[in-house]
Amino acid sequence: MNYTNRNKAIALMNHLKDQGKIDQRKEFIEECEQPYDENTFEINGNEYLVLDDSEATDLAEELIDSLLDECVLNEVPEELKHYFDRERFTEDCIRIDGRGHTISSYDGEEHEQGNYYIYRTN
Repeated sequence: MNYTNRNKAIALMNHLKDQGKIDQRKEFIEECEQPYDENTFEINGNEYLVLDDSEATDLAEELIDSLLDECVLNEVPEELKHYFDRERFTEDCIRIDGRGHTISSYDGEEHEQGNYYIYRTN
């Protein structure tokens, strides 16, 4: 299989081997697919997101920002919204809970593998 980003595929393969989820490289090559984009991998019905540091931070910030708009600030009266520091809130969420809490919808975990961060998403 040809992967859009070979280094991300290798990072995921090594992570899955370390976790005991695959036995050998051949199993990964035969079973792994990229169903949506260069960052998403699916193997044996499990979906993973593989990101570098800046991609992970950007995605976490984007997801927190969406959460604020959809779930938090829409309940705050318009005249009070200017008191809310979105940037500080986002920084605190990432600092306190970590990026995995926001990105990994499966277990909230972030796994480091070399220069990449791996998140299970289903």
